[in-house]
Amino acid sequence: MNNFFHEGRRKIGIVTLFLACLFAAAWVRSFSVGDFVASANYQFVSFHGGVFWERTNLPFQLRFQYVTEDDRHVTDVYHDHEWDDKWRWKRCGFAFGETETTVAAANGTFSTVKSTYYFIPYWSVVIPLTLLSASMLLSKRRKPNENPPATIS
Repeated sequence: MNNFFHEGRRKIGIVTLFLACLFAAAWVRSFSVGDFVASANYQFVSFHGGVFWERTNLPFQLRFQYVTEDDRHVTDVYHDHEWDDKWRWKRCGFAFGETETTVAAANGTFSTVKSTYYFIPYWSVVIPLTLLSASMLLSKRRKPNENPPATIS
């Protein structure tokens, strides 16, 4: 047992298990709370079992902000029929979409804002990380080959 964590593979297994636990906790939290992280051109929202990521080219600057909101007040963009025309591709919990909107600036000018949307379910991260960590932690260590391969002369 003393040599169990001396291999790099075991250390990486612990790190992947820790990451899997973090994503699993976020997955469970996403069903009761919506977490919003927004910056100038990006918005990440954790809700309804997944992460919604929006990339936008806004003509003005926004401050970095973090907001937590009750899940009942967060629109489920993956299942909401008002979003069906925005998604270009939507399968197995994953989604990808794009929109263009005209926005009026404070000085009276108009500009086109392009937005790209992604929805990634938490299960698609938690399950592979868990399997990877299990294989790294539970697989037996290979013994070095004591006999060198025979050479034909």
